[in-house]
Amino acid sequence: MCGCCCELLVNEKRFETPAQFFATNFYAKVDENLCIGCGTCEERCNMDAVHVEDAVARVYLTRCIGCGVCVPTCTSEAIKLYEKDQKLIPPENTAATYIAIMDKKADLARLQKSSN
Repeated sequence: MCGCCCELLVNEKRFETPAQFFATNFYAKVDENLCIGCGTCEERCNMDAVHVEDAVARVYLTRCIGCGVCVPTCTSEAIKLYEKDQKLIPPENTAATYIAIMDKKADLARLQKSSN
């Protein structure tokens, strides 16, 4: 996916915190001791999640979708993907998707009923 022509990325990156709209189990993190501040990762990031500040790349997790395009071009191997503590597992099929949606709606209805 490309942040300049992929409509999904183009539209989502307009938000202040686009990472919340992506079901991903990874995030990028920079080892400040290894980073040389070259800016390659900043240029490669499709979500504008990486910025070089004070000669060190910084990843903004509210923007990072864990795609990993920043990782393979880091010449100092300072940026890596890490697995999130809480994993998101997508439904197996369309039926499971709708069941999950209905379960959430039922939970919300129960919460609303109990608060009245």
